Amino acid sequence: MIINSDVTIYNKKYDPESRMDIWYKTYIPECHWKVDNKVVQDNNGLRNQDMFKIRIPGKYGASYVDAEIYKTSENAFNIWTIQKDDYVIQGKGPDIAKPSDLPDRSCRITSWSDNRTNTTIPHFRIGGE
Repeated sequence: MIINSDVTIYNKKYDPESRMDIWYKTYIPECHWKVDNKVVQDNNGLRNQDMFKIRIPGKYGASYVDAEIYKTSENAFNIWTIQKDDYVIQGKGPDIAKPSDLPDRSCRITSWSDNRTNTTIPHFRIGGE
């Protein structure tokens, strides 16, 4: 895996008091970031769409927890997870209140896998658009 970037992961956590999602960020200083520009067809015709492939080295998994544990945790500041419809951006990101606060080129997570076992290079793989 070629380390070529740093990323910020934004995890959402529902707050029952405010009845809103709270967005927590985690900065990962070393990862692999790749963007493929694809042409996709939808009801409006053809359009360009970025397809993201992000790999995070397994050594950053010490504070990683499963999404179900993350949802029930009391303190989301010291842990992170990967779950569908969370976001990743390249570089250090700002604090946000909602996804529209993110920079234009952000990745919405659509798939991921934990490849820390049974592989020569332990890592997390994130796919998104």
